[in-house]
Amino acid sequence: MITPAFVHKPVIAAFNYFRGGESLSPVTTVLVSILGIVAAVLILSGSLKLGDALIQSLRGWHRLARNYRARGPASGDSWEAYGAVGSLWSGFLTFTANDGGLFITRSNLIGPFIKPMFTRSLYIPWEEMHGARPGRSPAAYQMVSLDIGVPVAGRLLLPRFVLEQSAGKVLLPPASVEGTNT
Repeated sequence: MITPAFVHKPVIAAFNYFRGGESLSPVTTVLVSILGIVAAVLILSGSLKLGDALIQSLRGWHRLARNYRARGPASGDSWEAYGAVGSLWSGFLTFTANDGGLFITRSNLIGPFIKPMFTRSLYIPWEEMHGARPGRSPAAYQMVSLDIGVPVAGRLLLPRFVLEQSAGKVLLPPASVEGTNT
């Protein structure tokens, strides 16, 4: 059985095969290679952005963004830590707290090619958060799970230290003091 040359040779050989066996000049070979690399990067970047948008819609970020979209730039004290918005881990987030509420933004640690698509920053007023309870996390720090809105529009999992070091400390249940009978 005869197999075409492009089955065993690199992409350039396939290109040559379809051109009728002519060889390319070195400059054209380099240009075709660069064009192929650029196309592969663009396709990969687009696929990752589309996948990110689909995952964000499953997580509930977009549902919360409809009601709690940040209308201005974040202001206040900031922390970067792992957290979750909705039912799945959102990854590395930036939490910015002020007296009125909490800004939540997805951190872009990977680079400009995998910038989150359609993801808006959230601003959730403190009075919209309730039902603080311990949250589970693979992170080394304690987490708190909160319900957002009445009726519950979504859930938020964030590090306890963000609430303790901000106006959100009022959401935490009172700490039990050892040795007292209350």
